[in-house]
Amino acid sequence: MPEMDGREATTAIRSLKSEASRTPVVAMTAHAMSGERDRCLAAGMNDYMSKPVTEAEFVRTLNRWTDSEFEGGPPVGKAHAPTTSPAIDLNRWKSISKTAKGMGPEFLGQLIRSFLDDIKGRVRTISEAIDTGDLKQLGHACHSLKGSAANMGASALSKAAASLENLIEEGELDGLGEQLDELERLARVAEAELAVLAEAE
Repeated sequence: MPEMDGREATTAIRSLKSEASRTPVVAMTAHAMSGERDRCLAAGMNDYMSKPVTEAEFVRTLNRWTDSEFEGGPPVGKAHAPTTSPAIDLNRWKSISKTAKGMGPEFLGQLIRSFLDDIKGRVRTISEAIDTGDLKQLGHACHSLKGSAANMGASALSKAAASLENLIEEGELDGLGEQLDELERLARVAEAELAVLAEAE
């Protein structure tokens, strides 16, 4: 990009006074350094992929941020990439913001901050429960996160928490660390997207 880098371009997009300001932006960078994802999300990007990007990851990301469903994997057998929800359900967000406007100019910001503090605490509890092997606490924390995220319209985060809850109920405990990484990533994505939506209000 000869004129500006990706973060500068994203800032310019988010400053547009039109619906285009909400265009999903996904970083694709060779930098896998610690903090790079947070810098991209802080610039207003919706998601982040570091090179080399696998086909499965690319398809998952397309499905996450578009209305279309793409197929990934080899043509034989039609291996489908999992379809995930948008970070924030816009219909739910419209309902929340409409209600918040009737509660005063500061209420929406307070609501978002309270929600973010809540989900950070719940994700932390999930992490601690995984470390200690406390499946009862883990299941309860996942169930609570699922409901809290759904109430705020954080669809992808709610869906991920529900999936983890189901795995625990079925006794499928392999890969809990990877599931936790995904929850933490989706929490950051939800935070970034909520910031964009709140700024647009």
